Amino acid sequence: MALVVLFLNKDTLEEPETLLKYRVLYQGLKPEFYYWEFYNTVRKLGLIMIVVFLSAYPDVFRAFLAILILAFMIKYQEKIRPYKDPRHTTLEFREMLTSVSIRKRLCSC
Repeated sequence: MALVVLFLNKDTLEEPETLLKYRVLYQGLKPEFYYWEFYNTVRKLGLIMIVVFLSAYPDVFRAFLAILILAFMIKYQEKIRPYKDPRHTTLEFREMLTSVSIRKRLCSC
């Protein structure tokens, strides 16, 4: 629902009225990447779904699939740099690298 509201108001995201109402949904992002927080949520849900719904598969397969998805996401974020402040991009990059290393460690048990 919130993504639809942002999409409908994407041309007025920098106007004071829109900022007042919806800033929490896209604060810190470049205006053209207003959807990025939803993208991150889908990424995290996808990783959870791999763990839950693919539990019948070997741990190595699930870890490989999760690492593959995270690697794609890291490259995509590196390419588009959705945050106004480069420190936020670096912070999210480190969060994803941590996710990769944790999954790699779980796999190598």
